[in-house]
Amino acid sequence: MAPQMAKLLTASDQLSDTVERTEAVRKAMVNDRDEMDDGLQISASRIETVADELHTSVEDCQNALKLLSPSLDTTQERLNTLSTQLLTQHVPTHYDGNTEETDTNQPQRQTYSSIVTANLTPSIDKAIGRAAIRAREILLDPPRWATASSHRTPCTLTW
Repeated sequence: MAPQMAKLLTASDQLSDTVERTEAVRKAMVNDRDEMDDGLQISASRIETVADELHTSVEDCQNALKLLSPSLDTTQERLNTLSTQLLTQHVPTHYDGNTEETDTNQPQRQTYSSIVTANLTPSIDKAIGRAAIRAREILLDPPRWATASSHRTPCTLTW
């Protein structure tokens, strides 16, 4: 009976090792599943946060559109009026090269700029004038390395 008991003890030891390894694999799988669940929860939370921010951004855009719509409608009406005025003006069909004065009985042709400036508020008209002056200014700036005491300092043109 001794050889049978030895085989039984060996089988029992092998079975015990197998159960221990199986338990270790099961614990590892549970840990992996828990980590995956945590990762999924974190991902779902991040997606929810981004969706909320996106929803807020869309609402902000809609509110801005609601605020700007009356202004855009008024601007479109003014553009339509200006366009109609431009289309009703006399436009010469060809240029004959003659620079002499035209007949004084003919109505003077208005340009787009004159129509626009006639409808602008004075502050905008002044701002456009200042911008035009600045665009044509020539400034003489001495180089940074030059000192006030140097007699022959070349200047650079800046536009």
